[in-house]
Amino acid sequence: MSSSQGIFLFILYVDDMIITGDDIVDISQVKEFLSTNFERKDLGSLNYFLGIKLLASDNGVSLS
Repeated sequence: MSSSQGIFLFILYVDDMIITGDDIVDISQVKEFLSTNFERKDLGSLNYFLGIKLLASDNGVSLS
């Protein structure tokens, strides 16, 4: 999703999800909504997703 206010991504695959974007308030609101309606765990920063290793740096994101 992209708007004049920024970018918000919600990626869901079976029971794994990524919530990211450039607006911390939007991210917090979605996480709060999900927590009140579903059982979920926040695993913190993204390191692995669907068997893919992610490494963020100042130059971008590397996938392996």
